Amino acid sequence: MQRREALALTGLAAALRLGAAPSARDQLIGLWQLVGQFNIGKNGEQITVAERQRGRISWDRSGHVWVLLYNDGRKAAANPLMPTLEEYREMNSGLMTYYGTYEIDETKQTVTHHLQAAANPSLISTDLVRRYEFTGNRVALIFPGEAQRHVVFERIGDL
Repeated sequence: MQRREALALTGLAAALRLGAAPSARDQLIGLWQLVGQFNIGKNGEQITVAERQRGRISWDRSGHVWVLLYNDGRKAAANPLMPTLEEYREMNSGLMTYYGTYEIDETKQTVTHHLQAAANPSLISTDLVRRYEFTGNRVALIFPGEAQRHVVFERIGDL
């Protein structure tokens, strides 16, 4: 065996022993279901928010993301083709939906969603930057700012 091959095999064996951790991108790729949201108060206390919110997020290998969040228990309009203003407000209560592309910065532990379309027109062509934290089969997306909003998803499938 030549020296170069021996070094390559030694490096491969070392990598296998160390169990090199998958990249954040590899960990994110898949289908995730919302399991909860909370803020961290000034005293470090965890404050549950948006208890009725449900939804999913998906990151794929080609660099695309989609999100659908909504409030559970919304009432349907009496006439789905012609909802009243109040029924329309109720149907869209807590609705957050968009799609676009994403980038990951592992040094900052952030994922940036580049929005191409959104239910809220003011979000189109904007970037949403969130810090991420993995715990087991869950990922928390942490919003910047004083409230420290954590939106927690649990993996439900691979893509």
